[in-house]
Amino acid sequence: MDTQSFRKHAHELVDWMADYFESVEDYPVMSQVKPGDILKQIPTKAPENAESFDQMLKDFNEIIMPGITHW
Repeated sequence: MDTQSFRKHAHELVDWMADYFESVEDYPVMSQVKPGDILKQIPTKAPENAESFDQMLKDFNEIIMPGITHW
């Protein structure tokens, strides 16, 4: 990844974090998934080809975030 792309994605990530902190009270406090649900959705090995930053952030929001305890 070149420095221009790194800066762009780092700014997107900081914006995501700021949005999260502004709206954390809107999230359910407890995890919304059962133990093992997240693991079932994650590949057992790294992909052969890199995924885009947008896809990784989408996966984080759709797979990881429902399992987070927000408090």
